[in-house]
Amino acid sequence: MLTRNPKADQASTDLKRPARKRARAETAAATVLKRIRQQKAAARKGAASYHAWQRRFWKEELDRAISPQANWRDVGQELRKIWRRQIQTCDDDYWSSVYHDTPHRQLVYYWIELVGNALHGKPSSLLKHLRRGLTLVDSIMLADTLALILPDLAGRGKQTGGRPKRAWARSGANKAIKFYRDWKDANRRNGIRDWGHGDEMKDEACRFAIELYGNDVCELFGDDVEMREDPPTWEDLRELIDRPQSRRG
Repeated sequence: MLTRNPKADQASTDLKRPARKRARAETAAATVLKRIRQQKAAARKGAASYHAWQRRFWKEELDRAISPQANWRDVGQELRKIWRRQIQTCDDDYWSSVYHDTPHRQLVYYWIELVGNALHGKPSSLLKHLRRGLTLVDSIMLADTLALILPDLAGRGKQTGGRPKRAWARSGANKAIKFYRDWKDANRRNGIRDWGHGDEMKDEACRFAIELYGNDVCELFGDDVEMREDPPTWEDLRELIDRPQSRRG
């Protein structure tokens, strides 16, 4: 009759224990990542719905403000007011609730803060986390953060012999084009003729973009931007908006 060897059984159990532990950790990580993807998709859907509602709301506000006797210039003036109201009533609380406060966003911001501080000479928090060890989720978030930050840093430090990219002017021109298209769309919806006035409307769109974004780079790019170029002029924007998008660089 064969008897079991307790030592062999114990050795087999000791070998299997790390594999089981690793399998449980991988399963838990996969569950967390799946939940993160679901929350991200839900936040993206909520953001898209909010944007669509905002577009409808401001279009209706503009159409109500346009009188039956209005001409294309009047529409432009009312559109200016609508754009300023949009900027002043930006609903940051909504974004905090629908997007920024999701667990996924919190993880993203946590790792961006750790890596960003380390790259700016304050690595203590990142080193403390690394010494504590990385879970599978941590490894993925760290990789995603580095993939987001490092190319941007490389692009800032890269010296080229070509023309400057004029990011500030390009972004201002994009705003002017958006204003011009909104103006054309409002004229069409309200049956107001603007044929032959396209150049004047583009001129005014560039003036308005300079008023809103031509003096303070933070209005376009946020508070943390480091912009090493002169503010764009009306002439810069006017030149850019007549170019195809691929040639605005």
